[in-house]
Parts: sequence; C-alpha cells; structure tokens
Amino acid sequence: MGEKLYEAVPNFSEGRDEAKIRRIADAVRSVRGVAVLDLHSDGDHNRSVLTFVGEEGPLLEASSALARACLREIDLSAHSGVHPRMGALDVLPFVPLAGATMAAAADLARRVGEALGALGLPVYLYGEAASAPHRRNLADVRRGGYEGLSARSGSPEWRPDYGPGVLPPRSGRSRWGHGPSSSPSTPTWTRAPSR
Repeated sequence: MGEKLYEAVPNFSEGRDEAKIRRIADAVRSVRGVAVLDLHSDGDHNRSVLTFVGEEGPLLEASSALARACLREIDLSAHSGVHPRMGALDVLPFVPLAGATMAAAADLARRVGEALGALGLPVYLYGEAASAPHRRNLADVRRGGYEGLSARSGSPEWRPDYGPGVLPPRSGRSRWGHGPSSSPSTPTWTRAPSR
C-alpha cells in the first residue's frame, strides 16, 4: 500500500505584514516533500490561509515548522481583525486525499497536536479528532474567541488536549481537526500555540 496524502489548510493570525506572512509560508516551503498550493491573506480579518499537501512525515515536520514560525512572528496580544481568533496559529485542518481516510486524518491531527503540545503550545482537537463531544463543533470551541476561551480554560472540560493549560497572551491557542473538504470553514483539527 502506498503512502497517504493529506491537505493541510492552516489559518494564522497575520494578514497585513507581507514580510511576516512570507517568512511563515517559507518555513513550510522549506520542508522537503511538502508542496504549497496557495496562500491568501486578508487585511480586514488580519488572517492568512495557507494550503499545502504532503504525506504524513513531511506534514508533521511542516506543521512544527509552521507553528515555530507563527510563534516567532505573531504577537496575538497586539492583534486586531474582524474575524474571531484564538491563536497565532489559529486552526490547522487536515483533509484526507489519496489513500487516506477520515480516521487516518484524525489520527494525524492527534499526532501533530501532541508534537506541538510538546513545543509548549496548548492544543484543542475538534471534528473527528475531538476528545469530547462538546469539542466536535469548531464554533463551540471558538465561542467567545481568545477572551472567551481564556475565561473557560480553568474548567476541566476546557483544558487543552495537549500542551500547557495556560493561555499565553502572545500566541493564544490553536484548534486542529480534520474534515471532508479543504474549506477553511469546515476545518479539520484544532490546536493552540503558546509561548
């Protein structure tokens, strides 16, 4: 059986500073075995959406490189935009493509979430990767944005799946999941970066 191919569609909280956006995207481009397909930035939302594809190993590496770049480049405490945000690396959905299944995408989301949690990033899983029914719907995890989750994060049912339980002001939290399409509004998994 051949390798499984996935699409990743991360949203990160920078849509205005072209140099920062380029450095973040270049961190992903630098990973062998990953192809960047698209990058779209929106200044009003102060958000960018990056689309890249690859097999599991390169996607794990590219996701870690992306998270480190977002932590270096983005200060969420100084962020403003019309879209609710929770993290410097706000959402990282994985979509199963060639040879991959939804269950495999959920497993990949968990493995990437665990790896990024080890970097000190608070991670919330959603969608098929969710650890609890109340986290399955991204809108429920996102409710109230950064400030809303900060207020709930002391509650045991809203502790991160991976990483520290403290919501860092600079990097916030990210959500990671998996879903049936590459649409950013149907993300695949969630995770939260912390510093």
